[in-house]
Amino acid sequence: MGKVDFGVLYGQKTTEDALLIYSSYEDAKASPQTGDFIVLTPKDEGNTKYLARVEAEIYDEDPIFKSQDKTLIAVHYARIAERELSERDKQKMFSYTYKVRILGTFTDSGSTISFTTAVRKLPIVSYIARHLNKREIESILNKTNENGVEIGYLCVGETVFRDKGPILFEIGKLRNRRTMVFAQSGFGKTNLVKV
Repeated sequence: MGKVDFGVLYGQKTTEDALLIYSSYEDAKASPQTGDFIVLTPKDEGNTKYLARVEAEIYDEDPIFKSQDKTLIAVHYARIAERELSERDKQKMFSYTYKVRILGTFTDSGSTISFTTAVRKLPIVSYIARHLNKREIESILNKTNENGVEIGYLCVGETVFRDKGPILFEIGKLRNRRTMVFAQSGFGKTNLVKV
């Protein structure tokens, strides 16, 4: 899947813990699902990036659209994303409001990725929203399980991301510990405990 941008951070909803991400019609095809991990990053991919998880997509009329013309927002989006928008894009400008939880920040020096759960400030308006790439998954999600066994692939809903590489789990972390496993019926709780 690689680096897939799907929108631009446009603001924060003040009534709840939600970030506003706007997407054009074409970019919306790569929109995240509930439960998906996303990255909020500067356009040049430099400095601090934010790891977030989509908790919900909120369907309501955004106050920005009530007070401004959609064409102005489309033009602003084109300027930030440096993309040419067709008339169709301008007419079909989509506004997605995602309720996201920021999980932490990370920096990529090229050789290593340094992740921390400390978030001292929110991402800047005009940050690009995109999906995690394979290297980021290996460095962040598998960081504490480098010597673990493969337990499958990252799944969001029905979508399995095999191209992002396997997810590892250190089984030794379960030994001599009281462990509770919560999941829906048919998700393999009993089989996991047998391992």
